[in-house]
Amino acid sequence: MLNPCNISLFFLIYLCFTKFSRTGELVSFLMYGFSFGGVLGMLFSENNGLPYIYDINYMFHHVIVGVIGPLMLALCGRYDIRNYMSFPLPWMGAVLFSMYERWVLMPISLLTWANLNHGLCGHHSDPLYEHFNMGKWYWLIGEVYLLLASLIIGYGVNYLVISSVFMVVGTKKNDN
Repeated sequence: MLNPCNISLFFLIYLCFTKFSRTGELVSFLMYGFSFGGVLGMLFSENNGLPYIYDINYMFHHVIVGVIGPLMLALCGRYDIRNYMSFPLPWMGAVLFSMYERWVLMPISLLTWANLNHGLCGHHSDPLYEHFNMGKWYWLIGEVYLLLASLIIGYGVNYLVISSVFMVVGTKKNDN
């Protein structure tokens, strides 16, 4: 329940039920930084052997976190990702994700031996771990590519999708 996609959903729920505030801006900033977990969860699912209904629920949850949630926030106008694209904000979103991964998930994983977000060891659903046989270097290399994933997917893809939707919506409004 503490994986980044679930925390991002918590952030999204918080933002939907509170008024615009500085705290809300910080939470939205974190939500955009963590939202790449939803997209990566769709790409590299670990649901082998689970009933089909669980797959549907899993994908629905990850689509909301990775795509629909950020789009919904931007369309409502309260927390638009386009306001958080100036340096160093996207970079800091990725850094805060990394701190969450190492300062929250890693200690819990070590205490419980639950491999939260691959905090203890790699998994065959992670293509870098599987294909490059990283061994003991998995954590270090994982930090780098998760940082890049946060920047490229969490901010980049959401920014492109949201900007494209605004261009289409803006065009339709001007035509009427």
